[in-house]
Amino acid sequence: LIMFLFLKGLFAKHRWSCSFSVLYHFVVCVCCFLHLMFQISDLFSCALIVVTFVMHWTFSIENGPRRVNHAAVAYNNYIFSFGGHSAEEVQVVYEKIDIHVFCPTAFKWKEMPMPDYSNIYNHWAPCHRYGHTAVTYKDKCYIFGGRNIKVGACLGVFQFDFKTRVWHKKATLGYKVYPRDAHTCCVYGSMMIIFGGFVEYTQQFSNDVFILDLDTFIWRKPNVTGTPPIWRDFHTATVIGDRMYVFGGRSDEAAPYHSNVERYPTDLFYLDLSTFTWHEVQTTGERPTGRRSHSAWEHSGCLYIFGGYNGLTNHHSNSVYRFNPNSSKWEKLKPGGCPPTPRRRQCCVKIGSKVYIFGGTRFDLR
Repeated sequence: LIMFLFLKGLFAKHRWSCSFSVLYHFVVCVCCFLHLMFQISDLFSCALIVVTFVMHWTFSIENGPRRVNHAAVAYNNYIFSFGGHSAEEVQVVYEKIDIHVFCPTAFKWKEMPMPDYSNIYNHWAPCHRYGHTAVTYKDKCYIFGGRNIKVGACLGVFQFDFKTRVWHKKATLGYKVYPRDAHTCCVYGSMMIIFGGFVEYTQQFSNDVFILDLDTFIWRKPNVTGTPPIWRDFHTATVIGDRMYVFGGRSDEAAPYHSNVERYPTDLFYLDLSTFTWHEVQTTGERPTGRRSHSAWEHSGCLYIFGGYNGLTNHHSNSVYRFNPNSSKWEKLKPGGCPPTPRRRQCCVKIGSKVYIFGGTRFDLR
């Protein structure tokens, strides 16, 4: 960034005739060289990579939390990353979940210090976990599900107040929702919508929909019509307008049961959130291959997919696909710059016209 601003100043001061795009591509080339130099040092499972919607990759070699299956949200132009698994850290059974905060302007990570909970009544921090979900609603973040490496599936809904940095375990009413991990969670209005995942109590994959009203904290299981997606975990669910699009994930030949004979569906479904009806989308174009543990986001009314893993082909991806709901067409994109290494189990957070991707793993990455 410093080099970019320095060269930009030189161009302005001396009024060189070379176009600004040449300067831009020169900096991109330098970044590509640095990418190759640092790639051999195995930094990229903790690096943060950025793609902008002029479709150019950039990257940072700033050390961040080295995690997989973490959960992250954006709030006030900061990224908050909650928990996740790290093979490099010894986790205590009832250790509280940690929070790392990324500042896009300073391009730095910082672990958030937490209050002392020993003398605070009814203020609970969730135990450390992975495979959970995090969403934001009214200046709060809500954590649901996940697994603790020692105690298994995690119970309860936890609320984190961004302003006070205090956790609350929320008392919920209504339908009993069993603990699960590798599910998805979206917010639509005041509804926190859970879909799929792996349920420890039944040892089954799920394709059920559950809703928690974040104003009343009452769970319900809506009366859903249409043919739902098959049972799955490690999929993505993305709200675009009044639709929740579900893509990818891992299923099983014996689904909903787990037989270790994996399936990787490539179909695309959406749940109409006004009628709670499932629809399978008949798509055209270059559809993404089946994958799990990928990332998805919405931008300008389109669905984007990045990365993921297919256990049948033993393939990790770093490709980017775009689905346009207006044309029902998939398209494989080719962003400029140097892409991140192929990976799964990363986090992806969008702020404005930039998407930040961090963490994840591959067999040859720690």
